[in-house]
Amino acid sequence: NLPPDCSGDTSNMAAPNAVDSMPLAPGQSSEEKDPDVNLCCPSALSCCLAAMLPCAWFGACRVIEPNTHAVLLSWGEYKGTLSQEGCYCINPCGNSLDLVSTKVQTTDFKSVKVIDKNGTPVNMDGVVSWTVFSAKRASLDVQNHAYFVREQAAGAVKQAAGMFPFESTEEPSMRTTPDAVTEAIQTTLQERVNVAGVRVVNFAITDLSYAPEIAQAMLVRQQAEATLKARKIIVEGAVTIATKAVEQLKDNDISINNETQGDLVRNLVTVLCSDRGVQPTMGL
Repeated sequence: NLPPDCSGDTSNMAAPNAVDSMPLAPGQSSEEKDPDVNLCCPSALSCCLAAMLPCAWFGACRVIEPNTHAVLLSWGEYKGTLSQEGCYCINPCGNSLDLVSTKVQTTDFKSVKVIDKNGTPVNMDGVVSWTVFSAKRASLDVQNHAYFVREQAAGAVKQAAGMFPFESTEEPSMRTTPDAVTEAIQTTLQERVNVAGVRVVNFAITDLSYAPEIAQAMLVRQQAEATLKARKIIVEGAVTIATKAVEQLKDNDISINNETQGDLVRNLVTVLCSDRGVQPTMGL
């Protein structure tokens, strides 16, 4: 298929690439489409040389595969982008094509150390799915757009996740509300990779844990908190049981004085709150 610039026929043009119809990520600005290109005469010099050397056209056909964009450089100057698959005849004099994949790709990162809102070091693993919406930016504005995404993802995690505590019952946290954390990271990452022509499709946290240097201390704290909550429940239940026992004795017309009532409540609470087996004793 010849490009519209050369043949004038647009009936055989391929359908737009799937990446063009993807929704924008949260917080992402509108994306500018790369300009189309004149393949037969991208520059006056190329046109003159091609006319003088017709034999050079024998190797001028190039195939653009689906989900691939091609950046055309003419004598080192950007001329436009091919965004439709097909077979093209390109002026061979002084022109080159740089192919950029627009397929959805995934980049994972391991053990990124994040300092949470409370100053606690946390290790986070995650995976980000992304695609290229501007082949020009991905090819010309950054050295290696895939490596750029990987490095910026780690920075975005440290910046965005640091605004949340690791765990909390009073505000959004990494453990209780992971969706809010991933949305903040995705928005921050999108702002960072726009310069590379990359659209962030999705971000997911795959693992979350305390940093090794404080993991043991945090485990002890969690165990203490769990023990405290359990003791609180036990004490509340013991008081309730002792109170109902006294009330039932009174309802059954069993008369006990205040001293006996106090001893009964104290003994019941002691037995119920003890974490060991209790052996009853009787005074003589």
